Amino acid sequence: MLSSPLPFRGRAFLGLAALALPLFLAAALPAEAPRPEQTLTLGQETQEQPIKAGEAHPWRVVVPPGTSVLVTVDQRSIGLVAEVREPGGGKLFGAGNDRWGPVVLLLDVPGDYKIADRPRDKGPWPGRYTMHAEAVPSSGERHDALALMSRAGREAVPDTPKSRRQALNIYRKALVVWKGLDEPAWEAEALMCAAILEHRSEDLKTATQDLQALLLRQDLSDARRAEILDRLANLYLGSQGPDKTHTAWEGSLALWQRLGESLEETNIQNDLCYLDLKGGDPERALDCFQKVLPSFQ
Repeated sequence: MLSSPLPFRGRAFLGLAALALPLFLAAALPAEAPRPEQTLTLGQETQEQPIKAGEAHPWRVVVPPGTSVLVTVDQRSIGLVAEVREPGGGKLFGAGNDRWGPVVLLLDVPGDYKIADRPRDKGPWPGRYTMHAEAVPSSGERHDALALMSRAGREAVPDTPKSRRQALNIYRKALVVWKGLDEPAWEAEALMCAAILEHRSEDLKTATQDLQALLLRQDLSDARRAEILDRLANLYLGSQGPDKTHTAWEGSLALWQRLGESLEETNIQNDLCYLDLKGGDPERALDCFQKVLPSFQ
């Protein structure tokens, strides 16, 4: 049985640390010139935007009177925080559920909003995102469920034990509403967010059960399925032994390779090297790490 796992992705670069640390330090990101503000058009999705640590992308969206506007920031291989300036000058934040999936912002007050998207972490790896804004009814069960998703993301931003607990409780409330509304995509999103927070809060049994339930769904995207398998492998690492862990990571790797997501592929390959190391085969692990190392250059 392997020892208890490090926090999710916390051991992702462990094996490569001695080999690749100089490369990480050399990858310090230069200061970027301020980006011009762009406008979100209701009913349209933006072009994919590359983003990396140290950047903040400004956007503007107008909420017409008599309606609400749902803004989603579709994270792709990077965790983002959205800082929102409300028409009255107030400020609020929203966060997504790790490195994939949406940041959900429900804007109810009519007026001109300013939104700045920035990476949560300061790591060297870049990512991408798109944004979409749409008018939605300003009342009703669906509005209330979206409001819960937006509020949960806001609560999760500080990433403290208290904030994670509060966000988790709100996602669970949203999950009940989405089930009642028979909206499977939003139901899956709420459950995924809850599972990630359960994992971060060390409720490993519940996180595993929720992720396994998600994996049974037929409507998952390949990226979401790969993300779930990756996270399950981390959970299996401390409880199920190397075989089940290896199977989950191999499944995740195959999906990321199919999608052409080289960063995610490299992360999983490094995880498999780590598994060799923990399994008592340092020579195989070193050979594995040396093969992965060029991907970090």
